[in-house]
Amino acid sequence: MASVDGIKTKIAEIRKHYDSNLNNNYLKGVNARLEVSPVLQRQIGYLLNQEIVYIDSRGSILDLYSSICALLVYIRDLNKEIIPALKGYSELNGKNYHGNEAILFQMMIKNYPMNLKLFFELLKALFEMLLEYDNSTFPGKEIHKKLKKLTN
Repeated sequence: MASVDGIKTKIAEIRKHYDSNLNNNYLKGVNARLEVSPVLQRQIGYLLNQEIVYIDSRGSILDLYSSICALLVYIRDLNKEIIPALKGYSELNGKNYHGNEAILFQMMIKNYPMNLKLFFELLKALFEMLLEYDNSTFPGKEIHKKLKKLTN
């Protein structure tokens, strides 16, 4: 059974992966190329940037579901718009780095698609944990049943 501590641990894992592998100093320029609406940014920020994430109410679970949904849209857009442009970005910006920095930059660019896929898998695992927690904590009043986008 999914627990509050397990969900918080998964959120911490997602944040660490995102910060280390998708939003580090070498990749901030890549991510900045994607236009993200303020609403989507706010929803994404709830999961990735909120100092404390509560899991004690139906409202907080709804916020987590909404954030996961927003991150799935973000991942879709990164796959569609950024992944195909990575080679050009690498060629254009790679000359700004020298020595070990250049190697690290190239590694980050090369591993970006794989790290994005792993990020998706982590989100999927969090979603499944939330579903389990939702079903066991709010039987008959599960939040996910009201969210057509997530369950279809």
